[in-house]
Amino acid sequence: MRMRAVVPAVVACLLLTAEAEAQARQQRQGAGPPPAEDRLRFGAQLSYADDAKLGVGVRVVWPLSGLGPVDLITTADYFFPPSTEGATAVERKYSEVNLSLAYRFGRHLQPYAGAGLNMARRKATLTFLGREAVTSDTSVGLNVLAGARWPLGRNLRMFAEARVEIEGGEQKLISAGILF
Repeated sequence: MRMRAVVPAVVACLLLTAEAEAQARQQRQGAGPPPAEDRLRFGAQLSYADDAKLGVGVRVVWPLSGLGPVDLITTADYFFPPSTEGATAVERKYSEVNLSLAYRFGRHLQPYAGAGLNMARRKATLTFLGREAVTSDTSVGLNVLAGARWPLGRNLRMFAEARVEIEGGEQKLISAGILF
């Protein structure tokens, strides 16, 4: 289990190292500031999944300009899955983190497609006649995604994305939000 958690961290470190080297090379060559689509962006998103339902999250888009029009997209979402009440009550909690590489295709309207890693955390509390039982699970899987970004002025970007998770979260979802 620990090895599965280490793999995303190692991949992220390698990609960030490659990006830092590319930026240092550009500065040494006097390339000037990066274009607007090649800068680090932070954002907020709303998601809807076929299993966990409504979610809110944050997103960071790291342009890896040394690799071409490729971005490292990291997301963290907290979902509000439905619960049940009554003599037998079930309270569910669900969150996930995604680390994906995406290839950008355009300039103004920027469609993108990619794949990456997904780590999902589930917790359920069952209450039956005043007694509680709790179970939790963390699993790692893959995701495949496609989306688009478009400008909303000089510094803002909107995005919409569809993602399918294989293993890990094991759900299909759509996300939309804003990047700063």
